[in-house]
Amino acid sequence: MAEIIEQPDLGDVNPGDSIQGFYILRKCEMRTRRDGSPYLALELADRTVRVRAKIWQDAEKFSKELTAGEVVKIRGVVQEYQGH
Repeated sequence: MAEIIEQPDLGDVNPGDSIQGFYILRKCEMRTRRDGSPYLALELADRTVRVRAKIWQDAEKFSKELTAGEVVKIRGVVQEYQGH
């Protein structure tokens, strides 16, 4: 498992990086996968960029806890998805 990079600028992360930090949640939308299961489409931001993020598991639970405009703590792995 890769070492977690503490509070990196989102503009400096690369696919494969494990990150943890506090970011602004710009958007939080419940969506449906092709198989009918829910997921959350997020937009996170810091002083450098805005990035898209997905929550694939427990989406309904997190949708009740997250509100756009809040500062949220995230931990995850950076992956390329559909060219982004």
